[in-house]
Amino acid sequence: MSQAFATPLPQAPRPFAAAVPSAEPSQESMNRLLGQPIRYGILRALSAQEALSFSDLKRMMKITDGNLSMHARKLEDAQVVSCTKGFRGRFPRTEYRLTAQGRQVFEAFVSANTPA
Repeated sequence: MSQAFATPLPQAPRPFAAAVPSAEPSQESMNRLLGQPIRYGILRALSAQEALSFSDLKRMMKITDGNLSMHARKLEDAQVVSCTKGFRGRFPRTEYRLTAQGRQVFEAFVSANTPA
């Protein structure tokens, strides 16, 4: 057996510190985080519902699993969205909710980007 496969590969740290909103998120950081159409759509859908499953969001957004997973992870890392994983019966279920901070950030983003 090769020595390279005997030891686990080191994990690179996930770069989420820049995406985490501070107490007063700047307009620039909000635009970077929420300015993506898919992320904005996810937040818009979650603002209208208390919670949505991964399958529901995927169907609503008409995107692939990987694409939804990546964008949802960025929102989760920024503490805008919370993710709960569990089972419904024997089937796995991932559910997303807007956090209280996420709702405030989203509402501020919408009001700042809506023409008067």
